[in-house]
Amino acid sequence: MLFQTIAEKVVDHNQLESIRGTNKNKKIVFCTGCYDILQSGHAVFFNQCKQFGDLLVVGVGQDHVITELKGPGRPVNPENNRVHLQSQFGEVLCKQI
Repeated sequence: MLFQTIAEKVVDHNQLESIRGTNKNKKIVFCTGCYDILQSGHAVFFNQCKQFGDLLVVGVGQDHVITELKGPGRPVNPENNRVHLQSQFGEVLCKQI
């Protein structure tokens, strides 16, 4: 695995370019979503995404973006919790989507 700790996995949008540069020979797969209420379909989706490349980057939507998209009372789980849960699926997480 490319990264070991959650802190090393979580990057901002600007850091993605350097990750791309250091993984030139790898096919990078990017998926994004709110992932507010984790469910088994998310795990299936991530495993399917991994089949298309060597490195999975999971973008996790910011709280204010989710509220704009889904309305008041959302997200149910704050951004940091969602990022922590998603870190189990992707090699890299970009939380600033």
